[in-house]
Amino acid sequence: MIPRKRIPWSGKTTLSNEERVARAVLYSRFLKRGKIKSGVFLRKDKDDDGLTVTNPEACTSEELCATFSECHGVVSLLVGAIREVGDGIDVRPDLDPSIHICDHANIIGLPYQSQDKDTAEYLAGLLSEAARIDWSRETSV
Repeated sequence: MIPRKRIPWSGKTTLSNEERVARAVLYSRFLKRGKIKSGVFLRKDKDDDGLTVTNPEACTSEELCATFSECHGVVSLLVGAIREVGDGIDVRPDLDPSIHICDHANIIGLPYQSQDKDTAEYLAGLLSEAARIDWSRETSV
């Protein structure tokens, strides 16, 4: 594997529609037979700041997965696709991305699953349709 040159967000406060963000898949049930399940993008009560995403140009999928005790894959999608899902839904990078190995941002504006289950599942479904699998334990074994 050729080492990837780290291209950090360098403290950007906004990301362009053409930039891609990545999300670790922590449960095997969310990646089945090459399909991304909507659960990857469901916001839980503990997700106070939004859903965590990272910069796929800052580290490889394997490096991202290595930051978790269990990781089954990495999916990514364009920031523009996230914004198209609904009003108020956006991606907000951390002001100091240097504290995270792969840079860090949050998808904001998604409802909590516990507060509005139907809307949360609908929006998560739209995001999963817009996403692609960058790496999966299922296909790399």
